[in-house]
Amino acid sequence: GGIRTTYSSLVTEMVSHGLAVACLEHRDGTAGLTRDGMGRSVTYQQPTPNNEFNFRNAQLMLRTKEMAAVLEYLRKGTCRRVISGDGETLINAALPVYAVGHSMGAATAIYFAETEENIASVCALDPW
Repeated sequence: GGIRTTYSSLVTEMVSHGLAVACLEHRDGTAGLTRDGMGRSVTYQQPTPNNEFNFRNAQLMLRTKEMAAVLEYLRKGTCRRVISGDGETLINAALPVYAVGHSMGAATAIYFAETEENIASVCALDPW
């Protein structure tokens, strides 16, 4: 039951230790509260009782594609430039990748690690 800023302090701590962090806000109806690109509220979507697997599976596939797109950007984009604590610019094309998530995000992280190569580890917080 959180929103996009729920884990801000945890992410800030991770970044303070030199990790590059990408936080995805999935706007697929699985979040308790989010807004689309136009600022409109996106409400939580409930599956029908006889369609829960297909409903959630479609959301899982969309989330996995979103994570793959971000990872591709990180691997090929300018995000390979890392500034160390002393201000020195480092280039590291082989940074380890960790998939972390809570609830549906945890299930997404687990599935993503199963389908994506070179995921160093998964941290699943209260997975489905």
